[in-house]
Amino acid sequence: MTEPTAAVSVEDLVPQVHGADPRLAVSRVAIAEPEPLTLDRARWIADGGDGVDVHAGLRGHVRLDRATRVEVRVLGASAYRLWLDGEPLGWGPPRFAPSGPEYHTYALELAPGAHVLAAHVHSDGVPTRVLTDLAPFLACALVADDGEELAVRWVGRRLSGHVQTRRRISPILGWMPWCVTGVDGAWWQPETDDAAWPEATVVDTGLPPARRCELAELRERPLELAAAAGGVYAERHTGYPLDDPAFQFAAADLDAGRAGAAVPPDGPWRRYDLDRQRSGTLAITVTAPAGTIVTAGVAEELCDGRVFPSVPNSGGPTCLLARWTTAGGTETLTTLDGMGLGHLEVRAAHPEATIDRVVLADRDLLGDPAGAFACGDAQLERIWRVGIDTLRACTDDAVTDCPTRERGEWVGDAAGIGLEIAAVAYHDLAVLRRTLVHAAECADARGLVGGLVPGEVIYLGTYAARWLSAVWRLYELTADPTLLEQLLDSAVANLRCLAERTDADGTVRDIPWMFVDWGYAVPEDAPDLVVLLLNLAAARDLRRWADAVGARGAEAAALADAYAARLGALVAGMLPAGDDGWDDVSFHGAVLALRLLGLDAAVREAAVRRVLAHLEMCFPNAVDAPRLRDPAMRETRLITPSFGHETLAALLEAGHGDAAVAQWRRCWGWMLDHGATTWWEVFDPRWSRCHAWSGAPTWQMSRHLLGLHPRGDLGVNTYELAVSPTSLPAVSGRLPTMDGGVIDVSWRAEPDGALAWTVAASVPVTVLLPDGESLAVGDAETTVRVPARSR
Repeated sequence: MTEPTAAVSVEDLVPQVHGADPRLAVSRVAIAEPEPLTLDRARWIADGGDGVDVHAGLRGHVRLDRATRVEVRVLGASAYRLWLDGEPLGWGPPRFAPSGPEYHTYALELAPGAHVLAAHVHSDGVPTRVLTDLAPFLACALVADDGEELAVRWVGRRLSGHVQTRRRISPILGWMPWCVTGVDGAWWQPETDDAAWPEATVVDTGLPPARRCELAELRERPLELAAAAGGVYAERHTGYPLDDPAFQFAAADLDAGRAGAAVPPDGPWRRYDLDRQRSGTLAITVTAPAGTIVTAGVAEELCDGRVFPSVPNSGGPTCLLARWTTAGGTETLTTLDGMGLGHLEVRAAHPEATIDRVVLADRDLLGDPAGAFACGDAQLERIWRVGIDTLRACTDDAVTDCPTRERGEWVGDAAGIGLEIAAVAYHDLAVLRRTLVHAAECADARGLVGGLVPGEVIYLGTYAARWLSAVWRLYELTADPTLLEQLLDSAVANLRCLAERTDADGTVRDIPWMFVDWGYAVPEDAPDLVVLLLNLAAARDLRRWADAVGARGAEAAALADAYAARLGALVAGMLPAGDDGWDDVSFHGAVLALRLLGLDAAVREAAVRRVLAHLEMCFPNAVDAPRLRDPAMRETRLITPSFGHETLAALLEAGHGDAAVAQWRRCWGWMLDHGATTWWEVFDPRWSRCHAWSGAPTWQMSRHLLGLHPRGDLGVNTYELAVSPTSLPAVSGRLPTMDGGVIDVSWRAEPDGALAWTVAASVPVTVLLPDGESLAVGDAETTVRVPARSR
């Protein structure tokens, strides 16, 4: 796509190409409303071929005889962008499982007369981490305020200016884009003459009716980028354009203007270093002669000061590039599909070309947090904030593991750590609810819920157990029982699958990929304490779930009770009877035992000593310890940011807050010292530079140091007060409530170790105090004294 540019602001530029026009209001409707979009009469183009890397333009004509409030309901595959009367409307789709498609909505006031809805749809035609291999389609209905569906005449054709590169970005993502601009013209504008366009073909997608997506909007925030470096370049690996584009990009001479250079310059280049990892689409304005090839390469990190358009651990070659061939003059070049990036380099292959402006439309669904944290320590406050920034970078239409390598909706990343971080920062957890629903919709024939969903589905037995606990945890966080009712049958089938495959000796068989942590090896054909503890947590949470839903939960209660009893006996037989023998318990087993088993004081301290000893012998606490350099490594002397979600919570809950603070400083502080602006996947820079599962210190600070722990199962805006003891002299912060309110908390330590704990809230809140009393909190500040022994 191309557009002529004029003297416009960044905010003007990006809505022309990317985001929703501020004049077009977006409606927010709950997921449960029974207004399905049928998918048996969707549209596609007649000349779409095999649907592999095919771009289509579809235009829908509607005429109104009066001013009408209209709701646009839309869904498509694999990616689309919409315009109404030439004004941008939005992008999509929000990812979905084939068994549970979800449509997005836009509520508009339309004047009488003719209107044109245009859609640019890109069909991947291959499975990716985002969507499975679906036949291409666009389903779109315009519904008037009286409920009548308006008649729309659809035409469509292939957008032949988009080259089928047949070059995958990676084996788990889609295709490298290349657009020859000007071939298709400004086809989305209402004045385009489409009289010769073929009528769009009616297709039956084979999918069930789509429900309304719970997300209020899919955002794009315009960021104009300033060049950090530039010059003129020359290709040193020429040949056919798609011989090896990533290597060609990396091999170029970026100092081709120097005296005596062997190869003459091809044109200008500019590099843009973002403040942190982000995800979005590009709008690059250039002035160049017709036929100039413009290439954009992205990377998470600079390699020897350069952008190498590649990312590790993708299962094969990667090619993080987009390319255009210009029509001539000044034009804005855009991308349709989102991409993750920390650095961007743009090149224009003509000596007379100029790179005029670069804008990233940041697909930051979450935005600025409502929560806050302060303790007077700049390093800890920075660690808290980087956890928020990491989650934001990983969240566009879903909470994903990372924005660049995969964009995969992993249950472990989203429903565990992501859920906890979001709950201390944002009022709305809809994006996490969708993950839990997607996992259930992707369950296998035995009932085991998906671990990576909803595109390329991967099953993990440990994530299936964590899913059960996450659904219950969402209820504790929100006091909303909707998912408890909606997913009860899935929960029973999921736990039954685990229980039926747990042998009498504790061996869990025929369950795929029992992933616990990188570097951790689950014993084969033998019981594993960690797996049994995770399953025990799942069984206990299903029992609570069953009680919450009442009579409907009878079957779940019986199943959970029986399985929990079996697991409890097995776990007890695998752990020391007293405080001796904990050195023989695995690190991961000791951590989960601390969190789940309610150990008595002496045994708890023995388990803590086991955990602390392991932490001290691992990198980055021990600089000479083994490094987790790649996924194939099997080494017991390792720790990871992701399992810090469990490890440091265990220490905080056991009264060893200063040990947790020390780990935040030494481990996450080590990443800061080495330039991290979003958290790395592991404590090594050779993995992903932005990973949602690495931000546990954020929620741990907000929950354990501010001291309010949600108990939505006991009532709306109900919290237990439990502040983990540390040597910090004072802490303050803000927590969001799920009904749009905020709770402000602060405390200072008194000489005897007690806390003067102060709270105020913009909505009614109940705090359950350590002495068993309850405190009603409102706008006025209330201070209570929390004795040291109660902490």
